[in-house]
Amino acid sequence: EAGKDFDTLYGNQLNSEMYFSSIIEPGYLYELGYHKCTCPKVLDGMCKDPEHCECTKQSILYILNDLAPEKKIEVEIIETILRGGDKCRFRISVE
Repeated sequence: EAGKDFDTLYGNQLNSEMYFSSIIEPGYLYELGYHKCTCPKVLDGMCKDPEHCECTKQSILYILNDLAPEKKIEVEIIETILRGGDKCRFRISVE
């Protein structure tokens, strides 16, 4: 629905009970997050390793690269619940 417009995608479109997003710098920098961990392995108690959050980071990167392969996209973990944070937050930069 947003096409390749990341400002539209991360504006208010994803804010819900489960997800949140914001535009930090229009056209370039965004934040995507989860109010609670959504990983089935973590929720089932099968995984407690904070490095497992790399999976979500790579999933976000994979999806965005698939949507906009012509853009250079980077994803950074800001905080995650497994790493002691209150929520899971990822910073996305787009060039």
